[in-house]
Amino acid sequence: MSEARSMRSVSCRTRPAFGRNDAGRDRGAFRFARLLSGVFAVCFLFIASVSGANAEMQEGFASLRQEDYSRAAEVFRPLAEQGESTAMYNLGLLLDKGLGLEQDRSSAATWYRLAAERGEARAQYNLALLSIEGKAVDQDYNRAVELLRLAADKGQARAQYNLGILASEGLGMPISYDRSRQWFNRASQNGFRKGECDLNYVGLCMSRADFRLGERSD
Repeated sequence: MSEARSMRSVSCRTRPAFGRNDAGRDRGAFRFARLLSGVFAVCFLFIASVSGANAEMQEGFASLRQEDYSRAAEVFRPLAEQGESTAMYNLGLLLDKGLGLEQDRSSAATWYRLAAERGEARAQYNLALLSIEGKAVDQDYNRAVELLRLAADKGQARAQYNLGILASEGLGMPISYDRSRQWFNRASQNGFRKGECDLNYVGLCMSRADFRLGERSD
């Protein structure tokens, strides 16, 4: 796989949807929303270089570095239409953020999906968050977990962290505090510091698990 380097982070956060598909889980929705306020954040990191990239791709990367997003979109669109996964992801990100193009999250989701199908971890992660949010695509926690696992297996620390949150809340998977702790540990080992703090949260959940009817800690 080609080595890719991130250009820079453009700060922006999503507002995840916290509705539960199961009425039996609705009682924890408010606590979950308060806990996750500001946690889920779309990965606004452009892929700004790829070894062996052709001249057109290099022009697109140069446009990103110069913050000429309109030109970057012009360059990446035909490359994305030809099946270039890096161009698909970058085009999706431009559409998602509204940089150089009118913001269009539905189209962004389409490009993320196509890039995700080609193994692009950041696209898998961003598409997972759109599935949690349920605006540009149908809200689907099971699908979100599938996508986060794919990204997490490629070392995406934020995906690992968010899997820890979902495991602790039983969204898209059965509640498992042991599994949650494992994902937090992996995120922490990959440099995502917030995961270190939430190990204490998981410990609290585990200490209370015996008093929750119908819930298990493993």
